[in-house]
Amino acid sequence: MKTASIREVQHDLKHILCWIQAGETVTITKRNHPVAELRPTSKESPVKRPNFKERLLETFHQELSHPSNAELIVEERCNR
Repeated sequence: MKTASIREVQHDLKHILCWIQAGETVTITKRNHPVAELRPTSKESPVKRPNFKERLLETFHQELSHPSNAELIVEERCNR
């Protein structure tokens, strides 16, 4: 579990959200006292989305050899 002060959350929310997306629970502190927790939502999405990788496999009968553009964007944003 990671901790972040309110000031860190205000000034570097993007970095803290990357922790949460990676599965970490973040405790928010004010004057070194915990005041809240941020954790990832459940893995199940309320909206049923099509599985495009599965559809590509059915259509072309081969796995993708590289990450999708969406995966590359998320990785780049989290590494900044």
